[in-house]
Amino acid sequence: MTPRQEAESGLESLEGSYSAWGGGTAIGRVRSGTAGLDRLSDFEAPVEASAVLGQSARLTAIALPVFLNSGTLNTAAFTAGNLPYLGTMPANSANPPAQQLSYGIGGEVQITTKNIGMAAGYTPYNFPVQNITGHLSLRFFAGHVTIFGDRDPVKDTQLSYAGLHDPATITPFYLGNPWGGVVSSTGGARVDVGSGGSGFYLSGDGGILHGYHVLDNSKFEGSMGAYLRAKNWPTVGSLTLVASLFAMHDHYDEVGMSYGQGGYFSPNSYFLASVPVSFNGAYKSKLNYLVSGALGMHTFDQDWEYFYPLDAGLQANLQATLGCSVAQLAAHTCAEYPVSGNTGFNYNLNSEVSYRFGEHWYLGGFVSANNTNNYNTVTSGFFFRYAVRRQHASEGYPTGLFPVDGFRPLRVP
Repeated sequence: MTPRQEAESGLESLEGSYSAWGGGTAIGRVRSGTAGLDRLSDFEAPVEASAVLGQSARLTAIALPVFLNSGTLNTAAFTAGNLPYLGTMPANSANPPAQQLSYGIGGEVQITTKNIGMAAGYTPYNFPVQNITGHLSLRFFAGHVTIFGDRDPVKDTQLSYAGLHDPATITPFYLGNPWGGVVSSTGGARVDVGSGGSGFYLSGDGGILHGYHVLDNSKFEGSMGAYLRAKNWPTVGSLTLVASLFAMHDHYDEVGMSYGQGGYFSPNSYFLASVPVSFNGAYKSKLNYLVSGALGMHTFDQDWEYFYPLDAGLQANLQATLGCSVAQLAAHTCAEYPVSGNTGFNYNLNSEVSYRFGEHWYLGGFVSANNTNNYNTVTSGFFFRYAVRRQHASEGYPTGLFPVDGFRPLRVP
C-alpha cells in the first residue's frame, strides 16, 4: 500500500477497535465428585451488550442465566463408617433426598477504561441464597502495578454457589432450612516487570469467605512466576514458556456438605509448582487461536472440622448418636471431618479459537480442563459477537478472542 493507504487503513482499524458489540455465550462446566453431594453440572448462557463512551471508557451490561444440577444421591452406596452428610441428613438415609435444582438469571454492569475497571452485579435471583458481587481494578505505572478487589461467588459446588435446603427439614409445607451461597471478598496487588518478550510477576491477596449459615472463613494467596517468549513465527504464532509458584492458606476446612459447612475446597496449606506453555497465533487475517497447557505438582493438607460448626446442639447429638469415644473425638475421626492431605500431579489445559466472518461477526469456541482444586473440572462452550463498526484486520489485531468472564477490554480484543 502507499503511505496514504497505510494511514487510512490504520485509522479505520483504530476506529473499528472502539466499536460497540453485542452477543451471547454458551458455557458448560462439569465438576467431578459424588452425585447428590459435590458433583456439579453448570450451564450458563451470558448475553451482553457493550458500548464505548467517548473512546475513553467501555460500558458493558451482562445478563447471566444459570442452571445448576448436582445429581441424585444414591443412598445405597453408603453403608457404614464416617458417613458424609447433606445438611443434617446422613448419606445412607432410608429416605433418599429429592434432587435439588438451582436456576435463575443474574447479571453484572461494568465500566472499564485503560487503567480502571469497576463492576457490580448479583447472583441469580432464584437461588436459595442470593449475593451481591463486585470487582475493582486500578493500574498504575503503565500497568506495572495493579491493585484489585473482588467479591465473587465460590463455584465449587451447588452448595457453595447457590445454596441448598437441608433435606432433613423439608416438608410439604416448608422448603427446608437454607444454607450455603458462599462469596469470597478479597483484595490484593500484583506487580509486573518486564517487556513483551520476557518478564516477572508477583501477586498476593487475602480476604474472607462467608455465606448464609456457613462458618466464616479467611484465606491468603500468593503467586509468582517468570515468562519468556521462546520463539516467534511471524505467519503462525509465538511460543511462550512460564515457570510459576502458587500458595494458599484457609483458616478452616469447609469442604463438607453438612449444615454449616460451605462445600468448597479450603486447605490449611496448598502449594503448586507448574510450568505453563502457551502458543498464540493466527492463520491469515480471520482465524486466531490460543493453546496453553501446564504440568506440575501440588501438595496440600486439610485440617479437621466439626460436621456442624455453628450448631453445638446438633454436633453433640450427632456425637451421641454415633457413639463417639473419647479416643475418636481426640483423633477427630468421629462426627468430624478428619485431617487429610494429598500430593500429586497437577494439570491445566486451555484452548480458544475465533473466526471473523464478514466485517462485523465473530464466532469462537473454547475448551479447558484442570484439577487445581483437587477435583477435575472440564469447561467448554462457544460465543458469537457482532461488532457495530466494521473490523479491519491488521497484523496481530484484532484477534476476536473475546473474554467470557472478567472485565471486558476498552478496545475490541
